[in-house]
Amino acid sequence: MDVSLVLNIHNETSYLRRTLRSCEEAARYAGAAGLTVELVMVLDRSPPATRAWVAAYRSDAFAAVQAVEVDNGSVGLSRNDGVRRAKGTYITTCDADDLMSFNSIVEMVETARQVGHKAIVFPEYLAEFGAKYNVVRYFDLRVVTPFLFLEFHPYLSRICVHRDIFAELNYEDARLSGGYAYEDWHFNCEALASGYDFVTAPRTVLFYRKRANSLLSAADRQSVRQIRPSRLFVPSVYRALCHDYMHAFRAVGGSCRNGRYCLRARRRMPGRSSAARCSAS
Repeated sequence: MDVSLVLNIHNETSYLRRTLRSCEEAARYAGAAGLTVELVMVLDRSPPATRAWVAAYRSDAFAAVQAVEVDNGSVGLSRNDGVRRAKGTYITTCDADDLMSFNSIVEMVETARQVGHKAIVFPEYLAEFGAKYNVVRYFDLRVVTPFLFLEFHPYLSRICVHRDIFAELNYEDARLSGGYAYEDWHFNCEALASGYDFVTAPRTVLFYRKRANSLLSAADRQSVRQIRPSRLFVPSVYRALCHDYMHAFRAVGGSCRNGRYCLRARRRMPGRSSAARCSAS
């Protein structure tokens, strides 16, 4: 199997038909490009209506479909369970209320093949809709730099990776004991500390459904809005990782004021974002 879509499901019955139609369209486009795609649905404490819907689901868009029921109450642990069941060389994480552009699988796998096993691939764009509307463009790590990870997560939960990464890293259980949250932010911090590069797949879009009652919204309300301690922020690790970025930053007019970084000349950096500044606490 070339690609496994690992789809986390909790209680999104009303969205599943739209979500899976989106996955099917991307899988058929990938099939036309010669890729075999399987769907792995992970139902974490899903109610009877959701379990019944998944049990009745049939599609010829995928080379294989499997469903597994788990009792984690944790997005991270459920992603791990799905990865263990997946047979694909490449793994793409999905959530049950989001949609993907039809070219997502093809472009993300092609990008992953080009950059090698030590990289994580993200969609280039996010179109947020529902309770909130936004359009966001994402850039490679050479543009974003590790600085921003101190303050917020500058990437997405949707990733495409070679399965070898899971021999080294797993998602942590970010249930709110201790007040922590955001297992995807933590996973990407750990990957960065382990030497992984971050790149975006051109012309791909994640359509992210913003819901007031989503698990992410609950984490925002109930947590300290921080991740669990990460190896990335061990001083020796972080300083070593940031060394070359800091030299480049200063070379184009970077400065540090009141503990926040500002780029005055970023738009003049070849191949860089047109954004005039970025910040990290």
